[in-house]
Amino acid sequence: MPASTDIRLAYVSQIRWPSEIPAGPFNANFVTAIARAGAEVDFIVRSSNHPRAKDYTDPLDVLRREYGHDVPHGLRIHVIPTPGWQPASDPWLYFTRAGWLLKRLRREHSVNCVMSRDTRALPHLARWRKRGLVAVHDTHNFYMDPAARDDTGTGRKWKEYPRFERSFLPQLDGVLPLLEVQAEWYRKQLTVPVRAIHPGLNETHPPDPSRFDHKTVGYVGTLSGIKGSMDVLEAFQALDRDDVKLVLIGGRGQAETDSMRQRIESLGLTGRAEVTGWLPVPEMAARLKQVSVALLPLTGTFYNRYLTAPSKLFDYLSQAVPVIASDLPAVRELAGDAALYVKPGDRTELTAAMAKLLGDREQYNRLAQTAHKQAQTLHWDRRGEGTVEFLRELLARRARTP
Repeated sequence: MPASTDIRLAYVSQIRWPSEIPAGPFNANFVTAIARAGAEVDFIVRSSNHPRAKDYTDPLDVLRREYGHDVPHGLRIHVIPTPGWQPASDPWLYFTRAGWLLKRLRREHSVNCVMSRDTRALPHLARWRKRGLVAVHDTHNFYMDPAARDDTGTGRKWKEYPRFERSFLPQLDGVLPLLEVQAEWYRKQLTVPVRAIHPGLNETHPPDPSRFDHKTVGYVGTLSGIKGSMDVLEAFQALDRDDVKLVLIGGRGQAETDSMRQRIESLGLTGRAEVTGWLPVPEMAARLKQVSVALLPLTGTFYNRYLTAPSKLFDYLSQAVPVIASDLPAVRELAGDAALYVKPGDRTELTAAMAKLLGDREQYNRLAQTAHKQAQTLHWDRRGEGTVEFLRELLARRARTP
């Protein structure tokens, strides 16, 4: 691939820096991968009200300590002070301030591309494009056709986001989905270039045969019911094996973790099930080394069928942990044969799959080897390199347009 110094990207994200939601490591992984691919990247984020935020005076330390990255050449991080109270935290005000910063970055660093994953950024992306920047939406959802979805609501998001996508995506230079099954929904609606590039992982580890003997089931992520985590406790309880432990790594805040601990107690699983709360990525990876089987029990919503690219899946595959996952098109696109699939929402199948893997060393080792092989096809550097190539194509296309 030719040198990519011609790409000078501003990536604008509403993410709090640091943040305890999956978007935190996703953003960190993506911008570092783009920089490693040779682009210059100005990463623009919001200040955080997380208790650990006060430990950091340099946003690059967040990248190192919270998300486990060395800082690549050409990556700069800009934190816009944004209190947690309204109206100071209003997204429109944040993106307006980001626009002011973009003006300076164009002067100082010759920024020529801008990207955001936030749907509320779409009007601003269209405006920044009119001012000469190549503008791309790094989409993690799909709102253009709400009638196709089974998970719409009545809130402000479902009034604004479909209008934003229909109005502003056609004005952009390109759209960057995570998945091919997601990209197909956009290609039905748009004529602008749509390029699906998988996210992934940062490192791979070979299978560890001793994992089988740990007899620990693990789950990483939110502890609310929307992702399927509410199936985990009941399915684990039905396993009825005192020699098997469950560790739940994650939770968005104290209220969520406290609620899950109360449910553990109510089900009589105290001592057999543990909730860690949110952990920095290096600590989370260390805990995963002790996990025998990892769970990805997603519900069968439109979002989970076609739009999700779960960070936890890449965490599991990175460690070559055998995975039990809901059988959904998005998950199969990413995991391939590296998972034992169960029907979404079927706790009986989930329990049976856990019993099967924990009781069959030969199948366990075979699935671990497949997970390691699949992990090597999913790396953040591939998405970084693919994104730089896509941006270069869009810059060339823009130069040819009168």
